[in-house]
Formats: sequence, structure tokens, C-alpha cells
Amino acid sequence: MAHARFYDEEIRKQIPKCHYRKYTISEIINSIIGSGFTLERFDEHPSWENEKLPGEFTAIAIKR
Repeated sequence: MAHARFYDEEIRKQIPKCHYRKYTISEIINSIIGSGFTLERFDEHPSWENEKLPGEFTAIAIKR
């Protein structure tokens, strides 16, 4: 679990390990297109920690 560090040690021992990878925006967009979707809209949202930096995004796509 990505947020396991916020739990007590005993609880952390019970949480399964997981791995996650950071993808570039181009990898994500190209994956959407490569899967047969048409990207209709892409919006970036500010970071929670610094609103001048992008933090999250919304991608809206239609399967053709």
C-alpha cells in the first residue's frame, strides 16, 4: 500500500507490499490513443502542495 508509512508497525506488517510506477503524461496519452480511444479533453489540475505546479489531470476519451 502506498500509504503504509502512516500506519503503526504492527498494521504495516499485515499490509501487502505493492509497487507503483510514475508514468509521463506522454506515456499516458499515447496509451489512451493506442488502445483505440479518441482523446476528447485533457485538463491539468494544480498540485495540492504548490498550486503553480501541475499535480493531477483529467483525461476524457471516447472508445471508437
